[in-house]
Amino acid sequence: MTISSGELYAIAGVLLFLIIIIVISYCIWYKKWRVQHSEYKYKNFNEKEHQYVAQRTPKIKVNTVEFTVPESANNRQFTWTEDGSNEFEYYLDENLRQKSLNISDNPSDKDSLKNSQRTRDSVKPSGVKTMVGHLKPELYNSDEQDNDLYEELPSGNIGRVWFSLEYDAQSEKLIVTVDRIRNLPGREKRSSLSLSTNSTCDPFIRLYLLPDEKRYLQSKMKRKTINPVFTETFMFTMSYNLLIERILRITVFDVDRFMRQTIIGHVIEPLGDLDITMATELWRDVEKSSQPSNNCGRLQVGLTHFPALNRVAVNLIRGQNIGSEDIPKPDCYVKITYSMLNKVHKVKKSSVHKCTNDPFFNQTVEFKIDRTGMDIVCLSFEVFHNTPAMVKNDKPLGSFIVGGSLCTRGKELEHWENMTQKPQTVVKEWHDLRL
Repeated sequence: MTISSGELYAIAGVLLFLIIIIVISYCIWYKKWRVQHSEYKYKNFNEKEHQYVAQRTPKIKVNTVEFTVPESANNRQFTWTEDGSNEFEYYLDENLRQKSLNISDNPSDKDSLKNSQRTRDSVKPSGVKTMVGHLKPELYNSDEQDNDLYEELPSGNIGRVWFSLEYDAQSEKLIVTVDRIRNLPGREKRSSLSLSTNSTCDPFIRLYLLPDEKRYLQSKMKRKTINPVFTETFMFTMSYNLLIERILRITVFDVDRFMRQTIIGHVIEPLGDLDITMATELWRDVEKSSQPSNNCGRLQVGLTHFPALNRVAVNLIRGQNIGSEDIPKPDCYVKITYSMLNKVHKVKKSSVHKCTNDPFFNQTVEFKIDRTGMDIVCLSFEVFHNTPAMVKNDKPLGSFIVGGSLCTRGKELEHWENMTQKPQTVVKEWHDLRL
């Protein structure tokens, strides 16, 4: 019996199909076996590791405390609803319930019962509704959680005082209201002799009208805070003509546990520079020096900001009482240095005015300053006595710095901020010269 070629091809095809089926079935079975085997090994490994860790890890018993929520004075009870909120149900006490059951026809008894029920119905829980009742956030607030606590202050700042001044002409009284102080250094930062390790203090303030340092007004002491809130008003009785010649000094003290008083710093404000006939709100930084000036004179400067041009115009207007004991009538000039992050960019000088204590400069110079970097810019004003050519160095008569919040503070910083807030407007200010 002979097999034709067609039958051979058919048999070969069937065998090849069976072989493919067998190979595919074996691959599927092998894949499932490997997955099961790997899961078994991983499970055994985890069990062994868990037993090993359990043997080495000590067992700690945690005691639990059972507690119950006491009923309030009104015998309130909670009723939990399906949405998770709670409603208050008020129940009469036993005496009142018995009274309501045995109530007579007396109108006074009925009125008293209605009034008591109306009172209970009008009571509503206050605060924020939670799963366990109502919380009152005001109970957890403190005086030190104001927004201005987190404002950026210059490096080396030892405090900033907010206060207001107003003069009452009818009663001839200067009214000083001290609101608050921020960023006082704690005892740990000041390296105090106090044995306290907490970086806090117990501050109070005294107010003087210099040059009289014998009489003063004192505030209350604030306990354990570097950001005290005083909100106290002080009054000095004095005529206006005498008052404008005085200087207000606010001295900040700290009292330690042994009742020793330590001076933290002072705020100096000449009253002649202000219009105290109107209520004026001010803030000043606390300084270590208690002297208002060192008799070096002062300089009037006008600043103008042009944001569109990225320029600041500096107008040197005039000087007053400039000089020293060695040089009563100096030949003075002003050097203005523009710096950014302690890097000098440009220096300009004014003309020399000879033999005068009150020079009238009336000169304007401009500096190109990017408006995005106003906080890191400073302008240094230095007044020199022009010496003859054979002398190498000119003698300095005083200086001050006006600039952004990272460079200056106090009156100089306030002048700079007023300039940025009033673009294209000349902002004039007197500044004391210091050596």
